Amino acid sequence: ATPQGEAALLRAVTEITEGAARIADLFAGCGTFALPLARRAEVLAVEGDRAMIAALDRGWREAQGLKRVEGVTRDLFRNPLLRDEFKGIDAVVIDPPRAGAEAQVTELAEARVPVIAHVSCNPVTFARDAARLIVRGRANLLTPSEPDQELERIRSLFDDLERKRDIAEFLELAEEGDGVRIFIGSENKLFSLSGSSLVVSPYTVSYTHLRAHET
Repeated sequence: ATPQGEAALLRAVTEITEGAARIADLFAGCGTFALPLARRAEVLAVEGDRAMIAALDRGWREAQGLKRVEGVTRDLFRNPLLRDEFKGIDAVVIDPPRAGAEAQVTELAEARVPVIAHVSCNPVTFARDAARLIVRGRANLLTPSEPDQELERIRSLFDDLERKRDIAEFLELAEEGDGVRIFIGSENKLFSLSGSSLVVSPYTVSYTHLRAHET
């Protein structure tokens, strides 16, 4: 990512996880999110590359004013964190490579983590993994405190989002096109029932598409 893009992602992740006392950063790399988040929360940083975890740990030890960062080397593709391992975690940041994180997302969907910030560089695998989180986690998101009308609208939205193949197709169209693409609920089958819309746009640097941005 460009410095501007990285800063924008960090601002978004920081805002989403605000108030969390303990955060799990999955596919943490060398600490792009983990170290800044440690200014206000304890962080469990999990990464499959031992050298990156070593760099993250060195950066944490040399910095000042950060809360505890526990670096763990673990292959989250073959050995994902299990749902019970998320106990005590208030928020999860997950930033997988282009292949996505199907195995890890499956476990995460069954965990009762109140906040998840999902960063992606591939709109197709993002659509697949996000749909799994939404569909599998929907029982935890729908609560009796919602007004009946709003609850039914949210259920309709989740039903729409289950069509993850359609989502992937929309994001591929956005990645291939130029500028912002808007899919209005009343004009397409994906969001026709819930009355919601999807806005997507590609990121570009020097006229080269990097990835699609999902809103």
